[in-house]
Amino acid sequence: MDEYNFERPHEALNLQTPGSIYEPSNREWKGVLCSPEYDTAKMKVRKVCPNGCVHWKQMPCYIGQVLAGEYLGLQEVGEGCFHTYYGPIFLGSILEGKGLSTAIEN
Repeated sequence: MDEYNFERPHEALNLQTPGSIYEPSNREWKGVLCSPEYDTAKMKVRKVCPNGCVHWKQMPCYIGQVLAGEYLGLQEVGEGCFHTYYGPIFLGSILEGKGLSTAIEN
């Protein structure tokens, strides 16, 4: 690692070494991620249960356990269709009676 960072020049860095131009960030990491915020006038907000489900209109909809404990925004885009967001990230659409249709499938 020392060889690559301090001895070998890199063409992309005008033949300087990465270690010679590195500057530490002036931002401090406090070890805590902030939860996304949602415009509640436009979206309904639901918390993902420990089993990875969001309950919408008394219907559990599996989103994924990786988001357990996080809040999602649900935006109605048509009758029985809700776009699901984690912050600005579009996850997919919840279709009443069918569950989540992911963004990759659409």
